[in-house]
Amino acid sequence: MTFHATCIATLLVLSQICLAADEKPATDKPADYSIGTMNVQTLPAMTYFYSAEETNFADILKTIDKFIPPLIKAIDDGKVI
Repeated sequence: MTFHATCIATLLVLSQICLAADEKPATDKPADYSIGTMNVQTLPAMTYFYSAEETNFADILKTIDKFIPPLIKAIDDGKVI
């Protein structure tokens, strides 16, 4: 009985190896992305330009138009780098 169980287990393992050998190898196509080394940058303490507004995709242009002029003014005044 043990001999039969060993034979069945061996056949199952060999069949899995054969099935895995039929799989197509990975292509040599280059990836659409690249992962580089991580860079850590410590920024000086300062107030950054920020604003909060609830919007949706239909009205997002109105929101952008509302906040871009103050941002441009802050850049012109040297308050935003």
